[in-house]
Amino acid sequence: MTRFALVLMLMALLIGSIFMSACSTEEVKAKEGDTVKVFYTGTLDDGTVFDSSELRGGDPLEFLIGEGLLLHSFDQAVIGMSIDESITVHIPADEAYGPLEVVGSLDQFPPDEPPQVGELYQIGVENDIIITAEVTDISGSRVTMENTHQLAGEDLTFEIQLVEILQPTITMSCEQARDAIQEALTHYHDEHGKWPTADGQPGDIVWTKLVPNFMAGTPSNDSDCEWWVNSDPEGEVCLQNEC
Repeated sequence: MTRFALVLMLMALLIGSIFMSACSTEEVKAKEGDTVKVFYTGTLDDGTVFDSSELRGGDPLEFLIGEGLLLHSFDQAVIGMSIDESITVHIPADEAYGPLEVVGSLDQFPPDEPPQVGELYQIGVENDIIITAEVTDISGSRVTMENTHQLAGEDLTFEIQLVEILQPTITMSCEQARDAIQEALTHYHDEHGKWPTADGQPGDIVWTKLVPNFMAGTPSNDSDCEWWVNSDPEGEVCLQNEC
């Protein structure tokens, strides 16, 4: 068997395993770490649509659950949803973009840099939300600031429909890939009663940088994995002089 044929055989075995898993009758649900696509419509309490997939061109929104780029409540609402399932999520202002007005005191600012009306500050409010606020009034020690976000102080409602859970990117170390190759070879041996060899010759099979050729998720810093298969004990996959 040529090395090219061996690579193809390994690819087929691995893809077959993935296919069998994908064909499981268990319903797939979105979970933390999944990349998903959703259609959504966001409305205010008076019914005004402030944002939607349709307003942004009609394509679904794609995001990684848990990455933290979206509103936390929106992000987490998708967990546990199935394809084509819809959900309504109500997000109060203090979990969305924060309150419209924030009142503080002068002693919260550096004494040598007192605030001035019109200045902008990044401040933390409830639920670990960071807002940009403008100083609008200073009366004695009282400092009044206004949240500059256009949706500040607004309770939000989202209609969300999950349309796709994307195939996760598979990344693995040399060691993990070695284990996958070992499983593929063992499967071949169990079915055919013999171990595959390179070019039909007995002895060691040297595989230099083989894994990245058929496992696209292998990290780039592992692209120099060196593999071979021992003839004694036969069929044992070795990695960089370690078996």
